[in-house]
Amino acid sequence: MFEQSGMWSRKPALHMEKLCLDGMPAPHVPDTEPTEQPVHDNQARTPIVMANEQLIGSYIEWGMDYIDRGFEPYLLTAKFNPLLGSSEAVGKQMMHAVERAYGIMLTHHFRRPKKEHIADLPFWIVAEDWPVPKRDRDHIHDVVPNDGRHMHALAFKPPNSRMRGCMADYLEDHQSLYSGRNRPIWHLHGERITYDEGKAMGYGLKALTRGWIDNDAVTVLPRRHKEMRGQWD
Repeated sequence: MFEQSGMWSRKPALHMEKLCLDGMPAPHVPDTEPTEQPVHDNQARTPIVMANEQLIGSYIEWGMDYIDRGFEPYLLTAKFNPLLGSSEAVGKQMMHAVERAYGIMLTHHFRRPKKEHIADLPFWIVAEDWPVPKRDRDHIHDVVPNDGRHMHALAFKPPNSRMRGCMADYLEDHQSLYSGRNRPIWHLHGERITYDEGKAMGYGLKALTRGWIDNDAVTVLPRRHKEMRGQWD
């Protein structure tokens, strides 16, 4: 699925609308607002799972649009040091760390990101994930930080980026900028997606497919330019 040598914040529907206002292409988003709780693999497909499948299809379509424009697709995986707080607090810390990583990498793509059109900036779709179903996590609680909870980002490298070569190799060479013992992220790994892009993107969003997370747990980066003030100059 991936190239082994190296290397999709708000309500997604609302965020897609905001990005579209700035001239950034956005896919169709299903109108369904699921009201049921997430389900597990051994349960019947419910409205929330079917709506999530439609949403993932929209994310994949969005990602394919970027690939058609010459962006290189990658799957990034952020694993974290032990984080304190409630499940909600841990999730916020993880997302903040990934947004920070995006901001650092953004300046390695462009010297002055705010001078670039938002549709030309690196595009990330970020979602939480777990290595095992929620119902099976108790036995790994004591041996895996944060119960194995981590983040995937479908990351699209712009064709006019000043970053030369493979973004996965860049990450390994600059790992200290993103991770370490004293940072939330323990390791940020990347793999370049070289074929079967739709399947690879679906893998990065599998927690949404399985109903482990809802729409609010997916973040799209970048933000609009006016929301970036003071962050990614």
